[in-house]
Amino acid sequence: MPSPNLTTIPLEILLLIVSHLNRRDFTTTRLVCRRLEGSLFRKFAQKYFTMIRFMCTEYSLQALVDISESRLSPYLKHVVVEADLHFEHFGGAREYSNINDVSTEMHVKINKFTQLAADQLAFLNTGRHQQFLIKAFRNLKLERVGVCDLLHDTRCNCASHRAISLGTSQVHRETGAPSRIFHVGRASRWQFLSRIASCVQSVLFALGESRSRPRRLDICAILDGLDDEQAFCIPGFAKDTILPIISGLETIDFGLNPGCPFPHVISPNDGVPVIIDTYYLRTFLSHATHLEALHLREMARDEAFFDWLGASISCNDYEGPPELKPPNTPALTKVHECKLKKCTLPLQSLVLIIRKCSSLRRLTLTNIIFLDHNFDTFCRLFRELFRSSTHLESIHLTNIYIDGDGVAVSFGKSYDHRVRSFSYRGPNMKAELEALQLYIDPEILDFDMDDDMDTEEEEDMYAEEEYMYAEEGDTDTGEEEMDG
Repeated sequence: MPSPNLTTIPLEILLLIVSHLNRRDFTTTRLVCRRLEGSLFRKFAQKYFTMIRFMCTEYSLQALVDISESRLSPYLKHVVVEADLHFEHFGGAREYSNINDVSTEMHVKINKFTQLAADQLAFLNTGRHQQFLIKAFRNLKLERVGVCDLLHDTRCNCASHRAISLGTSQVHRETGAPSRIFHVGRASRWQFLSRIASCVQSVLFALGESRSRPRRLDICAILDGLDDEQAFCIPGFAKDTILPIISGLETIDFGLNPGCPFPHVISPNDGVPVIIDTYYLRTFLSHATHLEALHLREMARDEAFFDWLGASISCNDYEGPPELKPPNTPALTKVHECKLKKCTLPLQSLVLIIRKCSSLRRLTLTNIIFLDHNFDTFCRLFRELFRSSTHLESIHLTNIYIDGDGVAVSFGKSYDHRVRSFSYRGPNMKAELEALQLYIDPEILDFDMDDDMDTEEEEDMYAEEEYMYAEEGDTDTGEEEMDG
């Protein structure tokens, strides 16, 4: 009888033990022997290779290709592409107010970082990053693809920024400092917008060329903003490959603050031309004909966009000059989940959006500012919204504000009328909403909209919708590089 050792432990107990190990210890355990490696490989792959964030550097994208060609390929379902390292504009020691205050060690780090900047720019200018993406996407069966900017603070807690990063540690090793230290620079706002916009275009083009069909697309550009034209304009030569991708999307999660240096002019049926900054974003959404879940974040001060989103399909009947034709408003008839966070919009637009979503079952509103200055009108429209939405299965409301009065709305019943959050999930939605009372809180004059952390109730409600690692009870996050 063999002496007791790790290989004689029942597999269920062994998996429970390794679930408490960190990544490095888990990797070391797999290297003990071939038998252990075979027993733990699936658990290891599910825990660390299901969702990964890659940088637009040759080192990181080559790792993506290598993973796609390895036995880890079947496990990688969620790929996030980081726009760049945000240092191509870095001006060396000029970033500091006094050059004499910078140590020799910091000068060395600055030079190493600047060299990495030059290397990345040369790599991107050759277009090889797209070749890497196309090759990897062809080998993978992706379910979810994300594009994000560099996480240089902790304001965003989206899935794209929570993903483990493969490549960041190389920057840390070569420079001796986190890349976020060097984020400050002299680039204009439009230079910032163009970087992540180009990354969005590269990912869409690579998905089209590889014939990959992910069900979900995430874009998180809340830190730098997004150039509407460069990100969402689909060129004529790529329409045959990219439009099927957009049409096949079931979930769209966009956290962005769109802008455009050259806004588009449209002419609605009333004949009065208007200028809009989100022409290409609207056109993009109009092609998402199979959309089932719509998540929008950080859409502030663009009430015209929400007016367009809630407009009736009849508005698509345009009779003016073809060159000024507005983008068609999406039907939204298949949308069963609507989630808005940190958005500013007219309440009436929300009512119209909800009415268009005839299959809506889940509604989440978090940190919303409504542009309705009259609270009585607000209450009346809000109740109308709820009474017309008795088909809802779950609802979550947190931190709702009225813009003109600068006050917060509280939700409650006769026994609890000072609550800033309301959540319900169950069969008695109509009764719960009819019993709900609305109150204004005049003491809330200054409110903080910077906290992007999901509430515990919201996380629980959408746990099954958020991307979770299969069969393990924990996830490791942070800017780490993984050992295969």
